[in-house]
Amino acid sequence: MSAFSNATMADIWLANWCHRCQRDAIFRNTGKGSGCQILFNVYVTNEVPPEWIVQDGVLGDYHCIEFRGPGWRNPEPQPKPPPSPLQGALFDIEPHTRMLQPLTREQVTV
Repeated sequence: MSAFSNATMADIWLANWCHRCQRDAIFRNTGKGSGCQILFNVYVTNEVPPEWIVQDGVLGDYHCIEFRGPGWRNPEPQPKPPPSPLQGALFDIEPHTRMLQPLTREQVTV
């Protein structure tokens, strides 16, 4: 399925999403860097990428899950919070059991 039925639909969508996205801002404003790989793939293949989710079943009305709006900052990764001390308070935590066992030599047929 092609991403857009005509250039007008593409231009409107790009103005609402890609031209405001901070992921592609450096490339758009300076021409440096690699730009948005998703948008590049759309231009090359003219297919809907998996990062675009169809909204309301309308052709050409997508939601880009990689969109970063104006004012978005790339925060430093935070460490994961420690597990709650209450975890396992209601029930004992069962020991880990490996569900998939490796095959034995007798089970392997050549």
